Amino acid sequence: MAAALFRDLLARRGEGGDWRVESAGTWVPQSLPASALARATMAEKGLSLEDHCSRGVDRDLLGRQDLVLVMEAGHRESLLAEFPDTAGRVHLLAAMTGEGYDIRDPIGATWDSYRELARELRNLLEHGHERIASLAITSAHSLTSVS
Repeated sequence: MAAALFRDLLARRGEGGDWRVESAGTWVPQSLPASALARATMAEKGLSLEDHCSRGVDRDLLGRQDLVLVMEAGHRESLLAEFPDTAGRVHLLAAMTGEGYDIRDPIGATWDSYRELARELRNLLEHGHERIASLAITSAHSLTSVS
């Protein structure tokens, strides 16, 4: 959801062509579609997750990214333990607005939980855009959202 919301934000700002935005998970099975509630929540916003397919974080993906935003501190710790060379590029998404909290995955929760998450993610991405852009330093920005 975060990747779709960020792509939408970039498109609305006319910056979409300057970024490569990807999504991956720390402990996910490969090749699963987004959950029905995630797809429905994004559809309400005019966004599609129909082509989304889960994939795990790996060295190749991380090597292509200027910035990796994670939802929880545990995700960051896991990535840094397995890929210590990413230390300067892995940040909590909430930290982009000066906050320092975990964003919980609503899997198994209600549709209202997904809607609330979408609102929270959009708010963090909009208010954190300037910081995100400053951390993604190359001319062709690349960002991975990890959940």
